[in-house]
Amino acid sequence: MLPNVQHDVIPNARHYSFLAICKENAAQMLIEEGEDPMCDDPDGWDRTTAHEASIEVIARFLNL
Repeated sequence: MLPNVQHDVIPNARHYSFLAICKENAAQMLIEEGEDPMCDDPDGWDRTTAHEASIEVIARFLNL
């Protein structure tokens, strides 16, 4: 870690959690096409939660 850096973790977020909310059956379509698992979120996970948490952290950092 770098000194004097704030590090925030969004619990259960994955690498692609910041991307748009996936459409129904998108995860299966990506698997069939051999693409990255951009819609592969853990059970019970909601991307809206990750988006809201990210916005909160960024707004706090920017003093908004």
